[in-house]
Order: sequence, then C-alpha cells, then structure tokens
Amino acid sequence: MSRGKWIIAFLCVPAALLGAALLGAALLRSGHISGRLQAEGAETKAVLTGSSSRAEFVGYRPRSRRYRGKHTVCYFDYRYVVGGQTYTGKVRKKENLHTARIGDSVVVRYLPDDPDVHRLVRSEGGKYRVIRPRPRSCARRSAS
Repeated sequence: MSRGKWIIAFLCVPAALLGAALLGAALLRSGHISGRLQAEGAETKAVLTGSSSRAEFVGYRPRSRRYRGKHTVCYFDYRYVVGGQTYTGKVRKKENLHTARIGDSVVVRYLPDDPDVHRLVRSEGGKYRVIRPRPRSCARRSAS
C-alpha cells in the first residue's frame, strides 16, 4: 500500500469509529430520555403558536454530487407553561398534524425536574393528540 493510502486509512478509520461512537451515544441518550419520560413524565397541553417551512434535499448521490429532488417540510412551533415558566418546542408537520391549525393544542409529556426535556404525546394509533378549541359563538348577548 502506498504512503498516501496509509495516511488516508490512518485518518478515516478513527473518524469513522468516532462517528459510530457518537451516534451510539446519541441513541442511548434518546432511549434513556424516552424511558424517563414514560416512567416519570407529567403531561400538559401545549398551544401551537406558529408555522414555518423550509426546503429539504433528498437522495444525495455522492458520485454525481447531486440530489434527486427537494421537497418542502413544514414545522409547528408550540409553547407550554410549567410552574409559571414558558417553554417552547418545534415539531415537524406529519401524520395528523397536517390538519392542525395555529391555536390548536397538543399534549406534551415533560420531566418534572427538567421541563425543558419533553416530547409530544401520541395516541394509541401512533398519531399526535390534537385538541381543537371550541368555536366561539357569534351571537350577541341581548341588552337587558
């Protein structure tokens, strides 16, 4: 093997191992947080406060250095209050969130000792629980 290939192998192998270790640690942390939320988590309502979108590229082809396409991904911003303090989050619009509107509520499960750690709650069917507020009556009260 030539000297250049040894140098590339010397740099790439440790970088790949480090990347795999970081990915493994992230997956373990995510599983740990999910377990804690399931066991210790408290639930509250969060209100959808905003909507945004951005273009994401899909299907990267390394040889041609091109993407197969792009699509628009939409997100909802939401906020919830715990102990008088407001917390915020963002969720990708998918599944039943496509029909949700700003002002609707979703259920959030958070850690009581760290309310900033949270996840949206899904129903038995795996969809997010969306709560739509009751429409206000347009009828005027009669003057008496």
